Amino acid sequence: MYDVASHLHKIGYLPEDQEAFLAAWTAAETEAAIGEWLRDLRIYLEHERVKSVIVDAVRYSKVIAQGSADAAREEALVASVVGKSRLAREVGRPSRSMRTGGNRSARTILSHAKYWRRRSAEPLP
Repeated sequence: MYDVASHLHKIGYLPEDQEAFLAAWTAAETEAAIGEWLRDLRIYLEHERVKSVIVDAVRYSKVIAQGSADAAREEALVASVVGKSRLAREVGRPSRSMRTGGNRSARTILSHAKYWRRRSAEPLP
């Protein structure tokens, strides 16, 4: 089930295409599509949504910290994480840090990432 959820998350099917995929999958994997498999799929999809925010935030922070991306690319990376964060906030009850972070603008997040880049370039005491 996790593999199905991971695939659906990464591909990002349109709703009708996702329904067609799941219909084909349930026909082919009759032993796997039993019980409350739709509930399980939802839980795994939520897991993928949250994991994606964490992984991408780290990855994009490194790109910004390196200073190798132009301003437009940096803004696009931040916008992507902001969008994914908003989707992830729908999963369960968000922590205080996610609620606070979710209210920050993309410009504020980019400013913090650039500050981190400047600070990480300084030698340690």
